[in-house]
Amino acid sequence: AKSGNHYWARAALTAANSCLCLYLLGQKCSKYMFINKPKSWRDAQTYCRQHQSDLVSVRNQVENLQIQQLIPAANVTYIGLFKDPLVWSENSTSSFRNWESGQPDGSGDCAVHLRQNRLWDDQKAVT
Repeated sequence: AKSGNHYWARAALTAANSCLCLYLLGQKCSKYMFINKPKSWRDAQTYCRQHQSDLVSVRNQVENLQIQQLIPAANVTYIGLFKDPLVWSENSTSSFRNWESGQPDGSGDCAVHLRQNRLWDDQKAVT
């Protein structure tokens, strides 16, 4: 994946990554929580759900930019999009997608948010 003049190492994307949970605080209020603990996608989903939240769903470019501000530089972070077919972890129906050029390429069953270029890549849900 390209990031400015730098390229992400593919091997780094197959490791456990951080994740971003979305907490609903009321009907119109929510907050994002960046979890900087290495987890597989499934473990990240379980962690969020055990804490009354879920992996973040990105419904539009505004939300994409908001979550971008929460992710530290050079960090690869799981979001809630996964295949079966592509759906959000919490079953919402947003059609917003922000794929890197050539993605999804079928190499994985979940999506990760790439920090510097703000684009997504499909990767295996490491167990």
